[in-house]
Amino acid sequence: MENELKLAAEQRRTQTRPLSPRVGRVLEELESLFFAEGFLHLTMDELARRVHCSKRTLYSIALSREELFTLVIRRFLTRVREEGDAAARNAPDWISSVAGYLDAAVRATRTASPQFVRDLDRFEPGRRTLREHQRMRVEGLERLVEIGIGRGECARVHPKLVAEVLIHTVGRMSDPGFLAQCGLTMSEAYAELYYLVLNGLSPREHTVDLPGAVRARRKPIRARRR
Repeated sequence: MENELKLAAEQRRTQTRPLSPRVGRVLEELESLFFAEGFLHLTMDELARRVHCSKRTLYSIALSREELFTLVIRRFLTRVREEGDAAARNAPDWISSVAGYLDAAVRATRTASPQFVRDLDRFEPGRRTLREHQRMRVEGLERLVEIGIGRGECARVHPKLVAEVLIHTVGRMSDPGFLAQCGLTMSEAYAELYYLVLNGLSPREHTVDLPGAVRARRKPIRARRR
């Protein structure tokens, strides 16, 4: 399992240039700020003030405000993929590898505010980056399903069909109107979808839950009323 998943991870790993500790700190603070408040309303002056650096530092990271937004989003999504790959690669068995792979997105988006989701939906470069991320995540799941079927640990579903269903469904999780209609956060919506996928794929009698989905799934049902 480890060698198969390691090869798959290497094939789709995003190459990033090494960052200095200072730049890494600035990007981490920008990500936290974006998640908490959104980002489209923030000017470069405001960004520099909020993360305690100069505008020169920001322009050394990205040539424009829009490019900086895209970089922060891409860096976050790359980390989600890497964490999902690592969780799957280090899992003790197939079902745990799928649970860990999916759970990475649930955990990573738990602090994403509704305003961040709205801004991401309105920011075209961000939407493109998210679509590409979703495509790679679904391809990774397709490979995991193929491995599970080959080992007899997964129901004999059609891996490509599972991937196609997910790539369209996951796109809805970044639609602020859809989330508001469901009464769910982005993280909770991912958890619900992945719970369905896991238990739809598992040939076992018992159901499988995601560690990161426990709190979301135990919320009162009224949270999902329209």
